[in-house]
Amino acid sequence: MIDGTAKGILQTIEGSFSKHEVPLDHVFGLTSDTTNVMMGKHNSVQALLKTEIPHLVVIECSCHLIHLATSYASRKLPKNLEDLCRNIPAYFHMSPKRTEALKQFQDFLKIDQHKLLSAANTRWLSLQACVDRILEQYDALKLFFTGAVFEDPSNTNDSILNSLNNPFNKALLHFMSYVFSITNDFNTFFQTKSPQLFILPVMVRKMLNTFLCNFVKKEHLNLSSDLKSLKQIDVTKTEIHLNNDHIYVGMEAHAILEDLKTKAPIEEVNKFYASCREFYVEIVLQIQKRFDLNEKLFDILKYVDPKIARNLEKQSVKDVFDKFNFLTTKCNMQKADNEWRNQALIDLKHFGVESEEELKKHAS
Repeated sequence: MIDGTAKGILQTIEGSFSKHEVPLDHVFGLTSDTTNVMMGKHNSVQALLKTEIPHLVVIECSCHLIHLATSYASRKLPKNLEDLCRNIPAYFHMSPKRTEALKQFQDFLKIDQHKLLSAANTRWLSLQACVDRILEQYDALKLFFTGAVFEDPSNTNDSILNSLNNPFNKALLHFMSYVFSITNDFNTFFQTKSPQLFILPVMVRKMLNTFLCNFVKKEHLNLSSDLKSLKQIDVTKTEIHLNNDHIYVGMEAHAILEDLKTKAPIEEVNKFYASCREFYVEIVLQIQKRFDLNEKLFDILKYVDPKIARNLEKQSVKDVFDKFNFLTTKCNMQKADNEWRNQALIDLKHFGVESEEELKKHAS
């Protein structure tokens, strides 16, 4: 039986290194999801490994970090929204009769007969696909549950229909779709086979700027700021927030709100914006807290950017040896520097490509 403790996992890792004849002191990086057994401060795999490899660089999985950030921020939205997204697919799951009945309304409204999607409990960002599908089938679902409440009164049917009939819920679903698309795009970017770690600070800064611009007054922002400056913005200060009319909630949600402003009580409109504002505040706080990016390390990682390498924007690999001092005992520093500088002189056609962009794709 595989031992799932930190010590058991470490033994497996070290056994694999030994099997492939990789000396432990040649290992200098570890990345993983953020579970306690892997990344906890005490008695985790990374903590135990660091006792044997002092120079070890540990980077938590960016995809897992943004998943957690989004999950915590979403708790600021009304609970009935997540319930709606989980209850509707569950209602049709394993019920061909209900699915066939829904198809009649889909045909009547000329909506594609797509299946309702369920969100995975362990993959919170999968909720976007569920939200988008509900929005696509929204009118058909309203007709279906109107009939279901009449034919089969129940708390579940009543709850779902009441939620669907509330236009603010539809606006919030559109808001969820918009903000989840930002975090999902971030994840998708880093789920490629080519090395992208050196771009992480740029992508985190871009994502932070996107969220900040949506609810923080422009005079409190400097979009060219480095990540360190962005992490110091205190978004809990309400005086730096935009007023409701200027908070950006996505095009679809905005269109619904503009219509509701002429029909609904102002208290309900303000409640909607309060939920969106609280989401923005929390997701920025979570990103600021979770992405602890070592500037010196990520500056070194720029060496793997083909554009920087080919243009010799980094003229020497001295920074690498300064950061990973153990390398001085593994190779000749001057020879390594010579190789680094000479790579910029190699004709790209040597690699069968014509440009740096093609070289990057070729390397991946």
